[in-house]
Amino acid sequence: MLDTWTYPITTVGGLVVASDGDVLLLYSSKWNDCYTTPGGKVELGESREAAFIREVKEETGLDVTNIRFISTQESIYSPEFKEKKHFIMNDFVADLAPGYSKDDVVLNYEAENYLWVSLEEAKKLPLNREAYFLLNQYERSLQSKPHYGLIGFENHQIPCIIGILPHERVNTQSIYVDLKVEADFNKCSNSDDITDTVDYVALANICSEFAQEKGYMLIEKYAHDVLQKLLRDYPINWAWIKVKKPEALGSADFTTVELKLCRTEL
Repeated sequence: MLDTWTYPITTVGGLVVASDGDVLLLYSSKWNDCYTTPGGKVELGESREAAFIREVKEETGLDVTNIRFISTQESIYSPEFKEKKHFIMNDFVADLAPGYSKDDVVLNYEAENYLWVSLEEAKKLPLNREAYFLLNQYERSLQSKPHYGLIGFENHQIPCIIGILPHERVNTQSIYVDLKVEADFNKCSNSDDITDTVDYVALANICSEFAQEKGYMLIEKYAHDVLQKLLRDYPINWAWIKVKKPEALGSADFTTVELKLCRTEL
């Protein structure tokens, strides 16, 4: 009969994440009194995801949802594990299932204690190397996930020469510009640094410079050129502009042109 212990052992494990972002760590003597994550061996005929769900349930009494695979790592004769083993670890992240709270943890014999902690606090604890690697992978996945939001302004007044009529070619009139762009807020929301976002002052300056320096006949052409400039120069997915011209039609407060361009249309 094949001796399975002469081959690497396939395991699963991972982070259980509560609604407030805290993660569950288990204190285990198996890992030389380090904190680790719930997990264990994949059984014959069992998928890795099913094994992860089962191991979490057996070791903590919790159900999980929104399960996502995050990484694979090898643990070869780790000095932190109580036995000389070679594990191929499949790491997952999952959310605490609805109906469960952080107080519902029921440990089995494999762990002596547990903690719910933030990612920042977790990395200050005595962790086995495999748990530390997983925490870093999860943290990087959060940082790299885009968080899209809108940046813009309304009624930006620009005195300029614009229009097709003779008096419009010599007399300055004001146009009013509304602008929105979609940008990723991920980096700036962590750094609080203006260089990590799209500066709306810079966007307004471009709108002003194009209107005041190019002497457009048509506000349609002006709107198109502004959006193309923004999409070329800034890390945005799309840009929308509305140009309002108050002196063009006596029976109306404004005449307007609206245009939206996406990066894929360049």
